[in-house]
Amino acid sequence: MDRIARLEGARSDGEIADHLEQTKQSYAGYKKRGTVPLQEVIDYCIRNERSVDQVLFGTDPPYVNEDVKKENIELKARLTEVKQLLLEVIRKE
Repeated sequence: MDRIARLEGARSDGEIADHLEQTKQSYAGYKKRGTVPLQEVIDYCIRNERSVDQVLFGTDPPYVNEDVKKENIELKARLTEVKQLLLEVIRKE
């Protein structure tokens, strides 16, 4: 979240929440739990043409080329698949 704040010049949690298209309350919950909202970060990266690797892991450069755009979209699809599988496992229990 600090990287998004630096990239966007956000000065408050509310501004970071806005960039993630989350409510301040949702963002506060992630922060309190010490979790990263992966789906929202990936969506942020796709919307703003940022590298997921750069935002999550601090790799450089922060710009996105066509290969990275494709990779971001593939990561989003994989995350959706994992969520579906987890929901199926939960339902079976």
